[in-house]
Amino acid sequence: MKRSIFFVLLTFIVLGCSEAPPTIDQVDWRIVYRDNGFRYEELMLFMRVSDPDDDEDPNEVTVIAQDTGFLWKFERNEWTQIDRDGTTWWGMPGMIPYSGSTLPNALYKVILKDLAGQTVETSFRLNSSRPQIFSIKWPTVNIENNRLSYSGSYSNPLLILRAENHSMLSKTRANNGYVIQNADAVWWEIWISLTDSGNGIRLGPYRLAGK
Repeated sequence: MKRSIFFVLLTFIVLGCSEAPPTIDQVDWRIVYRDNGFRYEELMLFMRVSDPDDDEDPNEVTVIAQDTGFLWKFERNEWTQIDRDGTTWWGMPGMIPYSGSTLPNALYKVILKDLAGQTVETSFRLNSSRPQIFSIKWPTVNIENNRLSYSGSYSNPLLILRAENHSMLSKTRANNGYVIQNADAVWWEIWISLTDSGNGIRLGPYRLAGK
């Protein structure tokens, strides 16, 4: 009888100490065409993850563009928490080419690791037929005396103002002639959503004159 109780207790302890791997519930990615003095592609990755042990357990994300030598690794403190309709997503820092201006058309493997070292992975492939950066129709944008001059074929540009530390101060439609009145603004940028592909265009950040 004592031996039976011992084995029951041992089984409970072993099962209670077992650790389950994390889960990648959903992945969302997009290409952003950047112009900050140089023009290049940037891969933005967003993830919804969970872990049966503890939601704080997922700790590291590695992204590998297979057969290219491209690899990016992000610790938990580099992730950005995003709320989408009451659901928590995590955004990774932007990934850019090691050289040149275009990201490789490869299979991208995403590996999520938790504090116990257990991993789970998923993958996606960039659309090789996406618009090439040299074919993008870039808008013409300038800010002089805090007044925005904008011309371009896109109907939904946004002007984002940022503080010295790059934290966002405001977001507004980039109407031609708009006057910047926020005294704390140091940096500005333009964001354009390409609704047909889900990708986007980002100009900047650029420092405001006199800041």
